[in-house]
Amino acid sequence: MSAGSMRPDDAAAIPFERLNEASVALLDPLFEPLAEAEPQRTAARLGDAIMHCAQVADSLGLRSLNYLATLMVPYLQREAGGDGWPGTRDRIEGWIGRIIAFCAGHASPEEATLLVNDLHSWPSFPEVPEQFVNLIAARLRQDCALVAELVAELASAPPMASVARDELEMLLEAVEGLEAEVIGPLAGIGLPPPPAALGAVSDLVDLCRERLGNLAGAMRYVGLAPAADLLEPCRESLAAWRDAPASASPEAPELLHGLTQALAAFLRDPAGPALMALEGACTDARWPVRGEGVGAQARAALLGLEVVGSRRIEAPSGQLDADDVSLELAPDADASVLGHLLPELAALSAGFSEQIDRLVAAAASAQGRSWPSAEKVGEDACEEVPEEVPEEVAEPLAEARRIAHTLKGAANTVGIRGIALLTHRLEDLLQLLGERSGTPDAATRNALTEAADCLAEMADAVAGLGEGPADALGVCRSLGAHIDALLSAGAPPDRPEEAQPLPGLQSESSGPSQQAGPSSSLEPPSTLPDAWESEPSAPSPESAASAPAPAPAPAPAQVGELLRVPASLLDRILDLAGEAGILLARVQEQVDQLGEVRQAFRTDSDRLRVLAGELEGLVDIRGVSLSGRRPGSDFDPLELDDFNELHTVSRRIAEAGADARVLDHQLDRQGADLAEAVGQLERVQTDLREAVMQSRLVPVRSVLPRLQRVARQAARMAGKTVELTVAGEDTAVDARLLQGLLEPIGHLLRNAIDHGIEPAAERERAGKAAAGRVSLRFGRDGRRLIVHCTDDGRGLDLDAIRARAQEAGLIDPAAAPGPEALARLVLEPGFSTRRQATQLSGRGIGLDVVQRAVRALRGEIELAAADGAGLEVRIEVPEGMVAIPVVLVRTPSHVLALSIRGVERILPADGAVRDDAGALRFVGAHGLVPAVRLDELLGLPEGFFAREAEAARLSGRQHAAAAPDPGAGEVAMLVRGLDGSRVAVLSPPPGQTRNVVVRPLPPWLPSTSAVEGATVLGDGAVATVLDLPALVAPGASLAASRFPEQQIQRLPVCLVADDSVSVRRSLQLFLEDLGFEVDSAADGVDALALAARRVPALAIVDLEMPRMNGVELCRALRADPRTREVPVLMITSRSSERHRALAREAGVDVFLTKPYGEDELASEIRRCLVGRTALG
Repeated sequence: MSAGSMRPDDAAAIPFERLNEASVALLDPLFEPLAEAEPQRTAARLGDAIMHCAQVADSLGLRSLNYLATLMVPYLQREAGGDGWPGTRDRIEGWIGRIIAFCAGHASPEEATLLVNDLHSWPSFPEVPEQFVNLIAARLRQDCALVAELVAELASAPPMASVARDELEMLLEAVEGLEAEVIGPLAGIGLPPPPAALGAVSDLVDLCRERLGNLAGAMRYVGLAPAADLLEPCRESLAAWRDAPASASPEAPELLHGLTQALAAFLRDPAGPALMALEGACTDARWPVRGEGVGAQARAALLGLEVVGSRRIEAPSGQLDADDVSLELAPDADASVLGHLLPELAALSAGFSEQIDRLVAAAASAQGRSWPSAEKVGEDACEEVPEEVPEEVAEPLAEARRIAHTLKGAANTVGIRGIALLTHRLEDLLQLLGERSGTPDAATRNALTEAADCLAEMADAVAGLGEGPADALGVCRSLGAHIDALLSAGAPPDRPEEAQPLPGLQSESSGPSQQAGPSSSLEPPSTLPDAWESEPSAPSPESAASAPAPAPAPAPAQVGELLRVPASLLDRILDLAGEAGILLARVQEQVDQLGEVRQAFRTDSDRLRVLAGELEGLVDIRGVSLSGRRPGSDFDPLELDDFNELHTVSRRIAEAGADARVLDHQLDRQGADLAEAVGQLERVQTDLREAVMQSRLVPVRSVLPRLQRVARQAARMAGKTVELTVAGEDTAVDARLLQGLLEPIGHLLRNAIDHGIEPAAERERAGKAAAGRVSLRFGRDGRRLIVHCTDDGRGLDLDAIRARAQEAGLIDPAAAPGPEALARLVLEPGFSTRRQATQLSGRGIGLDVVQRAVRALRGEIELAAADGAGLEVRIEVPEGMVAIPVVLVRTPSHVLALSIRGVERILPADGAVRDDAGALRFVGAHGLVPAVRLDELLGLPEGFFAREAEAARLSGRQHAAAAPDPGAGEVAMLVRGLDGSRVAVLSPPPGQTRNVVVRPLPPWLPSTSAVEGATVLGDGAVATVLDLPALVAPGASLAASRFPEQQIQRLPVCLVADDSVSVRRSLQLFLEDLGFEVDSAADGVDALALAARRVPALAIVDLEMPRMNGVELCRALRADPRTREVPVLMITSRSSERHRALAREAGVDVFLTKPYGEDELASEIRRCLVGRTALG
């Protein structure tokens, strides 16, 4: 007997029915709209369903399905990624048909073993050891006997005498699909087929056989087992045609077409004529295997079937307790199943809330067509009931019921009892509403709205995004009461006469789509729990009649295949993209340095070319006198050039210079190609980073259901009517940032509704609309997200705030703070003007929570209030790690990255002047504008950067300016401030412009809007990223924290003069290891120039050098008062006493001869620095 023939109240039948439900549910993933387009998703859902079915079977002691699941689930995951998925899907469908028959008790032991024995014939199915196959087959036979015993025990249960219309429609769709997808193509080929089509026909016939088997299993499940038995001989005939397609009768397509037509007619109306036609089509003599028809008892059962609108709904029975609404996951829930289902719970609950909003709005607009209450059910009331449910109500009602059914299945799969119970009752109530005529009344709409909110809170709690609902039991009991009323009295529960419809909650969009829906309307329910004690006011019939019609549901966006990726993986990819950006910056720095080296190489090559030319000229002039005439030569030197070795060397030097020029040109081309490649790499890396950032972005509309729920619940608790509008819902925000803003925005909504919006009577006396208005507006300013929350309520009660603040000791009684200062007091911890706590406020945890949450996100909050005109709260928070263009400013002590946002022009600072009052101004194209130095904005002492640059210049550092004027090279950045005014920021000369990845500062650092974050440059330096418009804003300067002027730590400088490049380089490395800065020169002339630039602490010179030797250099140093006391070490290969005396006379302190040891040199250097010593 079928599962559908069991008694619902039979305790033994309940587990068996659950097994049948789980087995039939295996077909759901295969027939979803995107099943073919998204094979990986289909395989994942099918694997979850197989695991769930195995768990249910295991609860009945049927262990074999567990074994099959361990084989099938990995196979599905592998096949979903390949090209053979369509064939795999067809084989899986037939395999599921056998599972359904096995679970329903319609499979013999031999047929049951085919579930494992046939797997070896599937393409690419992994090899299973024979002993394992035999073990599973034996267990299948054993479980088949257990199922047969269970069916025998339940055989005495009275058969179900009804079948649901929606179940018949589902079966009819399967028959129509069989005709269109299998029998039609088969008839097009014809039977018997031509030799070339034998394989294709064999496959089609086998597919037809499998589809008929699936259909027969489903018919047995819904209680049409006798009709399903008629199909078995047809399936045997198809098996014969499959094995020998050439022997198939030409009449086979006609037989199959007649069978599907008879099946379709029977499923449309399972009455006598249709049953007889189906029996005749199945017992046609032309079938190779002819059936015997149904028996008299089975025919009587089929003819006595009652077709009902849907499955039978029974009144809820039994008392509910906390365990029934528990949100704990089942302890044995599979982790992979949870990974797929938990993310879907939030999306499905949001979709359910959206459909309920549409349903409520549509029902509210259909005034005068509501169902009568229970006490009005009678002769007069029937005249008010229309003939059918309006289309604008039927569509969202059916969609909401579908989502509730899906949610119920998902919750049962992972064992979430609370969601399963709530969605089960919602599905029952929505089904009853769909079977009724007219539209739901206010009490029913209220119950659906509360249930949708409860469901959304449950989904958030399970996903770890919030707490569970406080009154889930009450919501479930309320739904049960409505189901009872509809089943027993034919009407919803009693409601007060003044109860009015509850409009839905929608949003207005001002985003790119430019589509606006009707504003949300939040009304108190007609019947509230005693704890709320609200007195709702009913809107006028005129306003109700003019309520807007619901907006049509937006068409789904066309998107590609979706892939679920963990957020942690996206974070890791984003981090890697940031690291790649840092490495790319280093490559750019190295390319720039390579360009500088190439330029130096070109300069040296040009100098070598000039020197080679001079040498060649000298050799040509002096060559004649040096060479003379060769003995025995018949030519005069003027008649024939006579080259010696000096000529050869000079020519080789000239040729080497020419070769160097050729290499320089090649290097120049390769350097340009490298720079272009790095530029392309930078663009690709930027696109990669932006793509990763986009993957983390979600539209604001994704959290609108939660915000709408918060506002709706706050309005219900406060007993007020409120309209919520949302603008900028298409704004894309980082998912983590958006989640962090949900709680503070929820507090703002509750505060606006409880504190700001007045009761309807008070609003009408003030000339306002009875319904309050709260609006949210999302936008972006650069890389900062801006959220505005405004209401049209009474605004801030400044007198009450002042009194409360004085009472709490926050302000002095004699003080007279302004409106802005008083408004910011509401952000203080524990501050509340409510004397008595309610469910919404008065506990001192209101706007203080908002401020703390916003500060934790490194954001700012501002309040703007007008007496009697509402309150506007502005939240501004920086987005996460992003890339922005900056201009680099380097000083000896600071590395700054100035965002180019708001920078209009960068000009020389020559136009900086002081006015009569001594204030700094800048004269430019826009006239006289205020000017300020960057170091002052940063809280550094006035002129810090200029004095630092001058000190660095005198010490010879690379950051020093070439000109002696400390202000030389300074620039004026013309910045447009946040208020639109212009300010000239005088800054040290800027460097290159870069796109840098901005990383947020740690939360323990003080937050300021002027500091965007930090970035790591290509050379490894960490630069502070500054936002100039925020930095020049009034009150935003960092000057509050003054820093003491630091002394620049200088290393001792050693002057090295030697004409050998290798000696200079080796000495430089050695001296740098000792802690010196090294100035090196190739001769005495260059050494004197370096000594004039900065006085060395020590000089190491060679004796023999071009232009000026070491002795002449030492005399020059001793003649200059600035360098007279500088110790001089002379290192030379000349070791005679004559050379020593010459060095002593010139003033050399230490005379070392080559070779020398590094320890000896280090010792002499140490002695020289401690005090001048006698010549060694």
